[in-house]
Amino acid sequence: MSKDIDEEIDFDAKRTPAHDMLAALKLMGLLEQLPTDQEWKDEEEQVGGPEMMQLQIAHMLAGFAEAQVSLARKAAADAGVLTELQVTTSTQAFVGSPFAEEAGAEVTMLHMMAARLQDTLTVAVLLAHADALGDDSLRAVPRLMLPAAQAAGVVRTLMAVAGEDKISTADVKRLREAQEELRKTASLLGDFIRSCKKAVA
Repeated sequence: MSKDIDEEIDFDAKRTPAHDMLAALKLMGLLEQLPTDQEWKDEEEQVGGPEMMQLQIAHMLAGFAEAQVSLARKAAADAGVLTELQVTTSTQAFVGSPFAEEAGAEVTMLHMMAARLQDTLTVAVLLAHADALGDDSLRAVPRLMLPAAQAAGVVRTLMAVAGEDKISTADVKRLREAQEELRKTASLLGDFIRSCKKAVA
């Protein structure tokens, strides 16, 4: 039988970031009960090991947090809070980061955010393509997600280079590759826009 969070599954004896994040999900109401030791072990084996378990739970927690940001922003807008003030609160993401005390913490966080966005969009493209195989109405979805994923990849590269103390020859090469990705993205968007014009003509 699964244990309640108060019992902690003896987490103190073998606490890991994954255990802490799962406990946080429980506190926020996303889980009714924490798993038993055996359930935890079985789940780790099923997803591919403790590292994959940690990554999976981290994405769950990040998804919940991102949804809360969106809901809080809407509530602020409904209350008449100026857009400029709403935007400034985004810097709290840096304060809550474990890297907050390190030099260049903001760039580090922005790089990680861009990386997660690119990964999520890339998977969404693949899933949308799979769905579109049986439904022509969905074919427009991956065509928009692909340039979005490419744009996120460019931001990811820019933030990675921005985090370097000095720009190296290798970094310049990465920036040129990012420039080429932007051209490809613009081309994809141009194709999409032209196809839309033909469809509505």
